[in-house]
Amino acid sequence: MRITSNRATAEEVTLDVFHAVWQGAAGCDPANGTVLGWMLNQARSRAIDRIRLEQRIKRTAPECPETAPIAHSTDLLEVKQEGPALRAALANLTPQEREAIEAASFPN
Repeated sequence: MRITSNRATAEEVTLDVFHAVWQGAAGCDPANGTVLGWMLNQARSRAIDRIRLEQRIKRTAPECPETAPIAHSTDLLEVKQEGPALRAALANLTPQEREAIEAASFPN
C-alpha cells in the first residue's frame, strides 16, 4: 500500500507475489537472506514495476487511445438486450469466420 497508494493495485501485486513465490520457492537462497526478506523484495519490485507501467500508460493514453483500457458493461439488462443482436450477427458468419473469432476471443 505504501508504494502503490491504491488498495486494489496492492492486492493484485500481493497475489502476483504469492503466485511467484509459490512457483519459484526453490529460487530462494538462504545464504542471501531470510525468506521474508526475499518475499518483501519481490513485493517491492513488483509494486514499483506496476507503478511504472501505470505511469507509462497515462503518458501514452492521449496519443494512443488503443492502449486505454476497454470499458466493459456490467449492466445485466444491457447485456441481455445485446444478446439477440450478437446471436444474429454470429449466425451470419461463415464457419471459418466464427472459428477465427472464437480463437481470438477464447485462446487455449
